[in-house]
Parts: sequence; structure tokens; C-alpha cells
Amino acid sequence: DVGPHWFPSGDRIAFWSDRTKSLMVLDFDKATGNAVGTPRRVTLEAGKGIAIAPDGARISYITDRVPDGSLLKWVPASGGKATTIAEIPPELWNPQNPSFSPDGAWIYFTAATRNRRISSLYRVAASGGKPTVVNPNLTFASNPQVVFPLAAEQQVIVLERVPKKGAVLTFGGDTVSTFTLMQSAGDVGRAPMDAKSYLLVYGNIVSPTRLVGLDGRARTIGQATGQEWPTAWSRDGKRLLVSPEQGAIAIMNA
Repeated sequence: DVGPHWFPSGDRIAFWSDRTKSLMVLDFDKATGNAVGTPRRVTLEAGKGIAIAPDGARISYITDRVPDGSLLKWVPASGGKATTIAEIPPELWNPQNPSFSPDGAWIYFTAATRNRRISSLYRVAASGGKPTVVNPNLTFASNPQVVFPLAAEQQVIVLERVPKKGAVLTFGGDTVSTFTLMQSAGDVGRAPMDAKSYLLVYGNIVSPTRLVGLDGRARTIGQATGQEWPTAWSRDGKRLLVSPEQGAIAIMNA
């Protein structure tokens, strides 16, 4: 189960279930934080991304139609028939992170153009229509960046996996703030409806390279600053080929 999102009421969450291949909703007791009842299935299909309308009555999500692009849909939060909001054409790759505007009239999302591999911010009327670019000058490298719209504040959170840094930008492209990410994998939690703060969830995971002798004794030869993936030994057994980061290669002395 992945991608939990709070409802504006604070007493329910929506999430994607790998077990049922569908969108689920679960109630909570506000006083105790304990789940109330069992999760309820609200869609008959799998998808990605969750955007909950400000009134909590609708949930928007994205489904793939490979190779014919994707669909942006909404479904009643109580379950029922899904309605297609927009067809996302095949030239837009990996649409993600939908977000409702505060008045519920618009849905924002990010997607990359297949030919340029550049991500842009799009919006479409929640009542249906064709997605349009919010600002043609506001673009992002599609990899390794991840972009989260904050529609309430007309801002986006931009995460760069390499180097480990993030920024908050306005829809107009101005920088609001910058921050440093931990040296490990992570993600940004959904901003509350007022968009005055957001939760940055990051695991400080390190996996330094260790050698284990035939006597069972182990020693660390890596730097223990991130995740390392040893891939091959040199012929003389004195050096080790290691990938410490995405796309990087290093040689360590054994």
C-alpha cells in the first residue's frame, strides 16, 4: 500500500493498494489515531497519483493507456463510477502528482515531453477539457528531478536527486527558498490545504561496502555516506568497482 493522502476533514486517508490494484479509503478516529473499520475500495482499476478535492467529495487520479497516453479521472470519495476529466496525449510522458486548486475548479499536474525530456506544469479544468501549460518558461529536467505542485500558493516543490537539493518556486519561476536533501532516497509528503508547510520524508540510509574474510571477520572499505553497489573485482583481487550514486562509478582499494 502506497501514497497515503489525508482528506481535508483529517479523519480519512486515500491510498493505492498493491493488494487490490485499486484506490482505497480508510477512516480514522481523530482522538486516538486508530483506524475505524476496514479500507473501502473506491475504484475498479489501478492508477497513480492522488488529488483530493477541497470539499473531500472527489478523488482525482491518473491511469495509463500504454501506448496511447494516459487519462486523468475523478471518482466519488465514497466510490462509484469514474469520470474522465482529460486525455493526456502520448507525447506527454509520465504525468504525475495531480493537485486541486483551492476552489476545486482546476487540477494541476506535471508531465514530460517525450522528445525533449523536459517536464512542465499543466492544468486542466476539473469539469473536463484539454491540459494546457501553466508557464512555458517554467521547465525542469525530467530526470532526476521530481516536481510537486502547491496549487494553493501557486508554487512548486522541485527535488533533485543528484545533487541532493530542493527548491520552492513560484508558478512564475521565481525562487522562494532552497534546501539540502539527505544523502539517501526519499520523497515529499503532501502539503496541507493551506500549503503553508509541507512534510519532507527522507530516510538517512547508508550501505557502505564491506568485505568479509574466510575467517568471518568483516571490515568496511566504503565511506558510509550513501548507498554503494559493488559490481566487479579487478583481476588481481586488490580493487573493487563500485557505483556510489546513480550513474557514478568508483574504484576502491580492497
